[in-house]
Amino acid sequence: MLEITIVSALSAGVSAGIGPDGLLGNSGLFGGVKSAAVQEGLRGAVGSAVNHGIATATGLQDKFSFAGVAAAGVAAGVEQEDWRRSKVRTWVVV
Repeated sequence: MLEITIVSALSAGVSAGIGPDGLLGNSGLFGGVKSAAVQEGLRGAVGSAVNHGIATATGLQDKFSFAGVAAAGVAAGVEQEDWRRSKVRTWVVV
């Protein structure tokens, strides 16, 4: 159980470090990308890849899951776009 907590903490640290206002400055690792959904998708994929890599290296996971990394990236991008649209609708209604 401790190993899972450590992997989660490392993954969260990497995700925070590459995001806006993280270790790489105000715009983060993907600040040059214009679309917020694409930025979030890339951050989700990188965070997932780090998590899978650490889990595989430590033996908590049998093999690296490229499908899991791709799914995390797509889900993060879709969630960002859905959030953006709901925020716009809420703002327009109010």
